[in-house]
Amino acid sequence: RAEKLIHKDQLDAKNMETEITRNESELEQVITTLKTFENLDEIISRKDSELKSVRSEITQMSGALAASKEKLGNEQEKITQNKTKIEESKKWEIKFKLVSQYKEWLEAFFVPTIIQIEKQVLLSILQNFNETYHRWYSILVEDQSKESRIDENFTPIVNQDGYEQEIGYLSGGEKTSIALAYRLTLNSLMRKETDSMKSNLLILDEPTDGFSKNQLGKIREVLDELKSEQIILVSHEKELETYVDNIFQISKQDGISKIVRMS
Repeated sequence: RAEKLIHKDQLDAKNMETEITRNESELEQVITTLKTFENLDEIISRKDSELKSVRSEITQMSGALAASKEKLGNEQEKITQNKTKIEESKKWEIKFKLVSQYKEWLEAFFVPTIIQIEKQVLLSILQNFNETYHRWYSILVEDQSKESRIDENFTPIVNQDGYEQEIGYLSGGEKTSIALAYRLTLNSLMRKETDSMKSNLLILDEPTDGFSKNQLGKIREVLDELKSEQIILVSHEKELETYVDNIFQISKQDGISKIVRMS
């Protein structure tokens, strides 16, 4: 029995030695592991610093991302607006091309045609205009050596002894005679050709400026030739008062115009 106890104790001792060896090995591993944590505070501090840096970068990136999103939204809005403008521009381009075609047609065909028609119409009335003008001119102008006609541009032309004269070099009375003859011709033809101008009233403002006494005497003949039921003459010439039925004198005093019937 004692041997058995000894044998058992020996086995227990052996197992205990094995357990001690194992525990010593584990202890060494623990000690080795503990040595790795000697600089743990420094590592934690470094990691905290790295964490702060990362958080700062994240904050910056978040701000940059928000700004980029806003910029992207603005750019997308601009793109939408530009697309709308492009569509509008395309519509205006179509309209422009159409208007350009109209313009080309007007310039190449319509306007030249109208000009040609106008020339033909003007030429058709030029002879009648010339005849009427010459009749008035011959009544008003004293110098029979001077002749006047209307050219194709409806401009009065004066000739004397075969030479054309500048109207600017004519006397005041001659200029007035030409102007009055032209005005009377226009009035006659307009009243004849246009329904809206068929009026019995004719107003002549200073028609005898620069006239000689002999020319003033011809005004009665002009008034008779006009055959107008009512004529208003505005003039400073006393001699014309004998040619009219009613005389009104207009004067101004203290800035106020007064009209007095003289006859």
